[in-house]
Formats: sequence, structure tokens, C-alpha cells
Amino acid sequence: MSSDLTIPRAGALDLLALGALVHRLDPGVVPFRKAAGCAIHVSGGEFNVAANLSDCFRLRTAIATAMVESPIGDLIAERVRAMACSLLSSLRP
Repeated sequence: MSSDLTIPRAGALDLLALGALVHRLDPGVVPFRKAAGCAIHVSGGEFNVAANLSDCFRLRTAIATAMVESPIGDLIAERVRAMACSLLSSLRP
């Protein structure tokens, strides 16, 4: 099989994922109406793959996504970086 693509062996990234990031509010075992606090989890199908490849196999990964420019966006970006995954984003007000 021939290909016209020239892919360098030593690229800057091992994986670039393209997709949305989701934040989920988790009150734990109590219903929201009775919760005094909640944990915030960041996920997304493509991000989960990139984060786990980075964490388990030490691959160089990134996710490209649109990101809201707000404290929630800052929190999501921090959680992405905590998983050793780079964030390539277009900021939106």
C-alpha cells in the first residue's frame, strides 16, 4: 500500500486528540438538593484516551478543543495539565 503522506518518526507529539472536554459535578452519594459540596471531574472520550496514554505509557499527548475563557475554563485547563496532557485551545469569551 503506497501513501503520499510523509510522517516524521520523531514528531512533537505521539497523539493529538480533537474533541470536547466535559466537566461533571459529582455530589457523591447524596442527592444534589441535599449536597453541601461536590467534586468536579473533567472528561471526554478523546481526552480520556490522551490522558491515559500519557499517564500509563508516558506518551506525549495533547488535546485540541475550544475552551471558554472563564474560571471554569481555567479549572478544566488545570485538570488537563495535571494529567500531563497538553492543551491546544481556542479561547472564547
